[in-house]
Amino acid sequence: MTRLFTALLFLLTTLPTTAAEWRLDPARSTITFTYTENNVPFDGHFPDITGRAFFDPASPEDGSDVEVAVRTETVVLQDFVRTAFAKTEDWFHTQAHPQATFTLNALRVIDGQTMQADGILTIKGNAFAFTPEFTLEQTGTCLRAIGQMEMAFKEFGIGQGGVSRLIAVGDTVTLSYDLIGHLADLPPDC
Repeated sequence: MTRLFTALLFLLTTLPTTAAEWRLDPARSTITFTYTENNVPFDGHFPDITGRAFFDPASPEDGSDVEVAVRTETVVLQDFVRTAFAKTEDWFHTQAHPQATFTLNALRVIDGQTMQADGILTIKGNAFAFTPEFTLEQTGTCLRAIGQMEMAFKEFGIGQGGVSRLIAVGDTVTLSYDLIGHLADLPPDC
């Protein structure tokens, strides 16, 4: 009986773990950005965020699958004129590109709660590889990813066209995120 119990215990502890499904909590998550116009910083954000993940906190490097999306038409800048302009072809061209996405390819643990995501950021139909570092915290049935990354606006075709003759949009933008997700089959308790 002891041998059977030991064999069963060994079998159970050596089975591969499976990633659980997580859902982004859009009401508690934020994606913001800071850019410059004529060397003056301005802030913006995307209030409409969705996301899902298949993730095992005990083994994050194994089979993690994450996608986060924003509806670009919901972009908000510091005033209604800038917000309206951000939706035009010279910026996010929201009519032709209603969504911007980040899709995870791989995840690496750097140390403790610090991780690095290898993924593809797609904005305005332009896709580029990004490897942002972030902090991942777990509380109850919730995960929270906090980080920021710098990116070149112009690589994505943002801030170009007719506007560039009147307003000098800076070459880089700082994108900050605070994303909170919970296990899909349980209510959040964080």
